[in-house]
Amino acid sequence: MTALGLRLIACAYKTVPHFDKLEKELKDLIFVGFIALKDPLRADAKEVLDHCRSAGIKVVMVTGDHQLTAKAIFSELGIKTEGHIIDGKELDNLTDEQLDRKLPEIDIFARVEPQHKLRIIKAWQRRGQVVAMTGDGVNDSPALKAADVGIALGSGSDIAKETADIILLEDDFKVIVEAIRQGRIIFDNIKKVVLFLLVGAFSEIILISGAIALNLPLPILAIQILWINLIDSGFPNIALAFEGEDGDVMSLPPRKRQEPILNGRMKLIIFGAGILSDIIILLLIYQLNSYYEINHLRTIIFATLALDTLIYVFSIKSLRRSILNINIFDNFYLLTAVAISFSLLLLAIMLPGFNLIFKTVIITPQEWLVVLLLSLIKLLFIEFFKKISLSSIINFIKTNVSN
Repeated sequence: MTALGLRLIACAYKTVPHFDKLEKELKDLIFVGFIALKDPLRADAKEVLDHCRSAGIKVVMVTGDHQLTAKAIFSELGIKTEGHIIDGKELDNLTDEQLDRKLPEIDIFARVEPQHKLRIIKAWQRRGQVVAMTGDGVNDSPALKAADVGIALGSGSDIAKETADIILLEDDFKVIVEAIRQGRIIFDNIKKVVLFLLVGAFSEIILISGAIALNLPLPILAIQILWINLIDSGFPNIALAFEGEDGDVMSLPPRKRQEPILNGRMKLIIFGAGILSDIIILLLIYQLNSYYEINHLRTIIFATLALDTLIYVFSIKSLRRSILNINIFDNFYLLTAVAISFSLLLLAIMLPGFNLIFKTVIITPQEWLVVLLLSLIKLLFIEFFKKISLSSIINFIKTNVSN
């Protein structure tokens, strides 16, 4: 019956004329039979475990139950466990080095005690893995404390809940998987916000530094930069935090423990798109400097930098997919932010009172068309650098230099 996933309680009785100490009476009992208990799996348990596997999350069962009981539960979930089970006694016979070698192959630890749980967690941590531990009993408390993320069940003991980092109000493994999914979405959105701000800031630095180095007039004034940073970048920046799931985040492998927010591809986008788009703008300044009054030229540059911010934000909605493969209209907050920022940009350029403050002039429809075309350049560069990696560029340079 244990092999069927049933927990067994043996029942026996004894008739005694006078009850003495319990230890003395617990012998010469008459066996009556077994009570078999079945803890049924949730209907969605198999689907949830499939989501974990596709997300690169390894689920390990650490239980005090018999090996056969644990194996039967995994079998119901369609998981083969041949040779992937060890019990507490076997674990005691393994050195740390032996356990480290066998650890990736083990799906079930049966008949374990509290000290075994601690040892299992530390073994996974030695491999550089982030370990989450779920538990509900007092004996789970040391392991909950040692894990990177201790998760106590809401129905568990007070000690377990005090020790844990997270308490599940609903005793459902699906809640943990959903929390992981939301965590990945939030981390993605943090990266989008950081990238969006740094692309614009770096472009402004390069543009002004380049103009000074080439002995050109300042292409944009401080108050105009302040407007771009507060209005044209500020509103979309907040709206990016409300982005939904970028594709199927649960099909991606887990990020490494020490992985920075600003990865190699993001750096490539910041430097590549920023430098290349600014080179084009500096060439435009060089060519038009003698044809336009300086405030008129600055207005065109101001409008270009402000508008390209409102355009390339749609490319940053996804760091893995092309803008052609995403729905750019699915974030109401972003659409509203872009609409408000563009309306205020028009006021800063077209309204007489704002002209005096921001040193702008009214530009013609033809010039707005030029502004629009220039604003698309950074978007195109961002899309290009989303498709290639920093390592591929380095390898290309090494290959051509060596030849």
